[in-house]
Amino acid sequence: MARKMKELISPSALKKRGSGKVKSERKKTLIVCEGTETEPTYFKDMVKDLKIANTDVYIEPGRHSNPSSVVRTAIDLYEQDLEFELIYCLIDTDEFGKDIDLAASMLKEHTFSRRKKSLGGDRYPQAKILRSDPCIEVWFLLHYEVLRRPFVKANKSAAQNCKEYLKNTHLKDYSEKYSGLYSLIKKNGLKACEESARLRAWLEKNDCINPFTQIDELYLDLHEKVFAPAKR
Repeated sequence: MARKMKELISPSALKKRGSGKVKSERKKTLIVCEGTETEPTYFKDMVKDLKIANTDVYIEPGRHSNPSSVVRTAIDLYEQDLEFELIYCLIDTDEFGKDIDLAASMLKEHTFSRRKKSLGGDRYPQAKILRSDPCIEVWFLLHYEVLRRPFVKANKSAAQNCKEYLKNTHLKDYSEKYSGLYSLIKKNGLKACEESARLRAWLEKNDCINPFTQIDELYLDLHEKVFAPAKR
């Protein structure tokens, strides 16, 4: 049975730009993530806040909480739909080992069907994996601080230690069901993007792999859609 997707935002009317009405071709972006609480809630709140005029953003959890399942879910949802232009697979790398490589191979080797002929834009979707090591909480931490400490397995997993660090230093009530996170930290979103880039440069220079995140790419893409010119 085909899986029904939950649409996060689909404005009933197009925004006006200037004095005339905008006739815009609707675009579709798909976000698939490992988590069922943290990521969906955070990005749902972001998309609602941005009020993107010409793009519908859908978000789905992977069928299971591991990288290859996230990629498989994304592939299956696209092949059922054939309309998505952009597909983001958000994965946490903590303790998944070879499954991370499997996920990357699955996405690279899959031959996507052509998008519906009636749609404009590229013939085939752009699909990519965005990693956080050990978990997406690295992205949240970068809203608060310059992060240069690794998270390692010590009694608890590296991801659990990262989450506890966030809770102990910045968000004392934080949990994976934390409500209102986006609204709380959104004022530091651009700062987090800048820190993400600096952190990746630092990791490369020091031959380290953790902590790491690419969520800034998705953040910037969604924010850029707000200002993207609509076709007249």
